[in-house]
Amino acid sequence: MSQTIRDTDLETILASLRDRLGVLRARLYVLDADGSYRLAGSLGFVPRFGPEEVLAPGDPLLEWDQYHRRAVYANSPREAGRLANVMEREHYARALGVPIYIGSRLVAVLELQDKSRGALYGDEDLLELEIPISRLTSLVAELGGAVIPPAETPDRTGPGAHFLEPPARPDPDSIPPPPQLFSAEMAGDTPPPEVVTHIEITPRELSVFRGFFHFLLMAGDVEAVVFSLWTPRKADLYVGARRPLAESARQGLMRDLEAALLSAAPQLPRAREKVLQVEHPLGQSPGELADFAGIQTSVLTASPDSALLFTLLFSRQPAPEKRKALKETHRLVRSAVTDAAAASRYQAAYRSLVNAFLEPGVKPYRQLRAHSMAVGLMCRRFAAALRLAPDTSEQITVAGLLHDVGLRELELPYEKIAGRRPLDLQELAIVRQHPLAGEAVLKRIEFPYPVTDLVRHHHERFDGTGYPDRLAGDKIPLGSRIIALAEAFDAMTAAHSYRAPIPREDALAIIREKAGTQFDPELASRFIDLVRADGDAHGHRLTTPPRA
Repeated sequence: MSQTIRDTDLETILASLRDRLGVLRARLYVLDADGSYRLAGSLGFVPRFGPEEVLAPGDPLLEWDQYHRRAVYANSPREAGRLANVMEREHYARALGVPIYIGSRLVAVLELQDKSRGALYGDEDLLELEIPISRLTSLVAELGGAVIPPAETPDRTGPGAHFLEPPARPDPDSIPPPPQLFSAEMAGDTPPPEVVTHIEITPRELSVFRGFFHFLLMAGDVEAVVFSLWTPRKADLYVGARRPLAESARQGLMRDLEAALLSAAPQLPRAREKVLQVEHPLGQSPGELADFAGIQTSVLTASPDSALLFTLLFSRQPAPEKRKALKETHRLVRSAVTDAAAASRYQAAYRSLVNAFLEPGVKPYRQLRAHSMAVGLMCRRFAAALRLAPDTSEQITVAGLLHDVGLRELELPYEKIAGRRPLDLQELAIVRQHPLAGEAVLKRIEFPYPVTDLVRHHHERFDGTGYPDRLAGDKIPLGSRIIALAEAFDAMTAAHSYRAPIPREDALAIIREKAGTQFDPELASRFIDLVRADGDAHGHRLTTPPRA
């Protein structure tokens, strides 16, 4: 399995880890058919002293990842538990491990060793890992079905691990309404060739568009809806159909798609493997679809490396008035794909902007950066546990990262704010201006999601006695209520806090005591459950990991 990963893709991903995190060495092992983990790629090793080719069951690196079941780092061998002897033997001081799961099966392990200039691993590295690990996960997933037998029972593993699970059926409440546009004319069955030249999208990301299956199949003439992602190695076809597709219908579909691909992206080599995934969102109708009377295909994106196609199959030729609506459907889908790509670019851009805000510049701000990163990461974990929408989760995460940026704008020096002596009344009044100062700074920037209100209100209290606006209850934005919990917990338990840290259970007891006054009682209860279930006071971060 490990030998079939595309070298160029893997090299690009490992290089991005070096560029994003300053990683000096990295090694990736992938599960092979014999149950061992074989080296799939590495970065920064001297050939003569390269990484081991095979990790056998019981290897310390495997046991370290299996024990924690989530991304975890250690900044010295004494923090590394089972990995300590390996670090000392191979002469590296810092390690960050990431397990990659398909269902309950550990299919790959990534280890990063040391950072440039002796820097430490921290929470910000876990945030920076998300994009490259997502790409790496997709790369491993392409190979997972061929070699790795499926786990018999899915297992709920650690929330920090990267999972590869079949996408769930669309929630009926989340299905977008059908398009209601009927103004355009359609010449024949071929939509206009509006092609975006390149959008990076993975099979897993593509699966979110399957929400279109349900409402498009409601149109009486549409027999099947197909999204297909083509690369030189593989074509992934996601099909929503009324009936099972007979072999003749499958072959006809493939012929049409390959003809459309040849016309739109002649430079793209023919896929060596084709994988069809068929589902029946409306329930399975009797019989098979042996043939179809009409087909419409839009090439949504095309580049030398990949192409994305959207196809409708018809049991009979649609009437002229329906063709108008179907043409708009193609445009709607094209717009959705383009918007998704734009959102991904926005996300990367404003994450970089957030990091720029939190860069220390001078030493006193390092404490602020550590706190901000911890709160942002905790907000992301909590939003995921609450099953919030992706946009809402991202909004709250970024607001959590930036919640205290206003502290840099105050007249009172930050080293005094972060000191452990009590503030006098005048200093306290100045500090209480930081939500407004942060709002003023962030209003000058156009974020893809609104974050300023969440920053302004993160010190409001549930009983209405907070600041700056004395909002109460549900009048306080949900994101602000989440940030308030994450910030208070980090302030009470973290070594970088302005106060002496207290044990986790003591902090949770204080949160429970102040539920209904300082904190939203329902959110406080869910937050306590999350921290206890996780067994780790700071999400992924283990300053002193438990000894294995």
